[in-house]
Amino acid sequence: MSTTNKTVQETEPPKKVNILKAGSLEQLRSELSAKARDMAYFIYQNSGEQPGRDLGHWVEAQSKLMGTAIEIRESGPWFHCNCEVIGIEQAEARVALDETQVLINLSGGIDPNFFPQDGSVPVFYWAKWPQEVDPSTAAGYVKDGMLTIEVKKKFDPPAENPLVERPTSAAAPPTPLSKTSG
Repeated sequence: MSTTNKTVQETEPPKKVNILKAGSLEQLRSELSAKARDMAYFIYQNSGEQPGRDLGHWVEAQSKLMGTAIEIRESGPWFHCNCEVIGIEQAEARVALDETQVLINLSGGIDPNFFPQDGSVPVFYWAKWPQEVDPSTAAGYVKDGMLTIEVKKKFDPPAENPLVERPTSAAAPPTPLSKTSG
């Protein structure tokens, strides 16, 4: 009888990401705004300091800093937000969210030689939740170069029961059937 050696591919366990405290969304927005202002000024300087292009420089700076490669999937009462973060450790990701949106910042403590912060790689990601969520249920982890944030919906609309007849007008609801003695 021969036995074969099975090679089990070991993978790293997920690494927990701390979700920032309530109110931190405004702090991250302020940081994004400051970085965009600095980058817009840098763009202004490198384009010959031509006046009147402020908005264009701001939009260009925002587009360099803000990534759009973020995906939100629904699974029952939960939303799962996925964002590719190859080369980022969990301690370097900052996640702030409220009932309607999530903002991710990937620049905390990153070595600029490995992860350039010159606009060639986005350092912020933003998404709007498809419906309101309960931020107190949020958890995040990094595994295999993917940041995942899980958060429970604030309320899940009840599923329609096809066996229950719903009134279609403003008439009084149907009364339950009563047994008759006989």
